[in-house]
Amino acid sequence: MSPVVVFVFALTIVNGAPTKESLLPRVIDAVDRAIKFFSSDYSSINVDGLFGLRIGQGQIIKALEECESRPCSPELKALLRRFLAEIDVTCQKAMPYIEQDSPEYFARFRETISKPYILKYRPFRFHGMEDVEIGHNKEYDEEEGDRCYARLLGTFQENDRTIPRCNVTQPCLDLVTKGDTRRYTITHQLLYFIVVEHTGCDEKLGEHSSSLSASGIREIEDRLCQKIYKEASMLAKEGSVKLGSQDLFLEQSVLCGSLGYENFFKPSYIDMVLKMQAPEGCFKIGVESDSVVLELMGRLGASRKLQREQPMKDGCLSHKSGLGIGTLALYLRYLVRSLI
Repeated sequence: MSPVVVFVFALTIVNGAPTKESLLPRVIDAVDRAIKFFSSDYSSINVDGLFGLRIGQGQIIKALEECESRPCSPELKALLRRFLAEIDVTCQKAMPYIEQDSPEYFARFRETISKPYILKYRPFRFHGMEDVEIGHNKEYDEEEGDRCYARLLGTFQENDRTIPRCNVTQPCLDLVTKGDTRRYTITHQLLYFIVVEHTGCDEKLGEHSSSLSASGIREIEDRLCQKIYKEASMLAKEGSVKLGSQDLFLEQSVLCGSLGYENFFKPSYIDMVLKMQAPEGCFKIGVESDSVVLELMGRLGASRKLQREQPMKDGCLSHKSGLGIGTLALYLRYLVRSLI
């Protein structure tokens, strides 16, 4: 652990279980290492990886705001400011490489990666999850989903013209409100409503149905994140998440967690994600066995194209590492808010 984090809290363990006090310095150290990794390989970051980094940047901005509004140590404030400065430099350096590597995808999602991504955080915890059922349908039309996001962002091209932002269509609504979904299908449905809120398209969405108004969106997010949490709980039921599902668990955590669903911040989950991180600060495929690696590479290349994964140095993955730093920064904000 970096000496810079020792001043925050002494490491304490209660009955062998991690506590918030013991997790904070570990999370600070993990965020520090993740930032250093991305800054060392910024030319390999893809759009999805940078989106995760921008979410992380947004969470650290909010953590600093929490810190400045409370009796927070000058050392911790300085550390958070350093994190923000280093992330911003890395993001700015990465942008030209991403544009060169994938110009169309970059143009479509530039708004989501050009500045810190900050969501409306409304603290909430689920209770009585026994009746919540995990869906069955994991089929997702990624290209159609990307077009739906682009319609909201004002970057969708049709008949040689750019469609104005907040363009909501019935096919898109059918896609994102389809029931009985699971895995990446349901997280991408949730992402549509996150983009709606972030882009200020609530009113346009509400024109289609009263249930899709601003208050209705929160109800939809509640329903989706309850199902996502139930599925995440199943992934982590043995106390760890299998290698092939770690990316999914991180995506579930960062999307629902960023909205304020604090069930995703259980100390055991934070401890588990900290153990997923590689010593280099990134998140990897891993090398459990040749068969596992081959299976994962097949998924990354074909059936799980929606991850838009890209290898980085030392066997690290851009999409997974982006989700990782976003999740770690979210934990940092939560712990600062809870403990300072």
